[in-house]
Amino acid sequence: MKKMITHITLVFIGLTFVVGAQAEVSLAGVRIGAQDVAATGEFYKNTFDLEEVLYFTTKRGKKAMYLGFKGNENKSVRDMGIAVIIFGRDSDSAAEDIPHLIFEVKDLDAVYAKALKNGAIKVDGPTDNVNVGLRLVFFKDTANNVVELMQKI
Repeated sequence: MKKMITHITLVFIGLTFVVGAQAEVSLAGVRIGAQDVAATGEFYKNTFDLEEVLYFTTKRGKKAMYLGFKGNENKSVRDMGIAVIIFGRDSDSAAEDIPHLIFEVKDLDAVYAKALKNGAIKVDGPTDNVNVGLRLVFFKDTANNVVELMQKI
């Protein structure tokens, strides 16, 4: 019995370390590319109500912009929470479609309409994936980056 209690205690200690380790990891942001950083920044500000936190020139001479959710615009990059970071690139023609942004929204149709109004290009959907309980739509932003909207159904 004492051996069994020792094993159970060790399991709980192990789980405590695993849960503690997971709690120390969080998403800081996502980075995308754009030939015209300012115009792409406007797309994200106008479509998702993001706020510009920092617009600067990198050491390589490319423009870059940090965007945050409302309430974070007066904070430093270090303290702003989750960020959408746009880095300048030479061309938008070769944007990849596997890495992409995913936004969870409450009204997919309204946000999708807003994205299309702001220059988004339809890729796929909207579709209801009842197997996982999500409504999804994919589109390209004004710099050819793929964006996914996700709504719980």
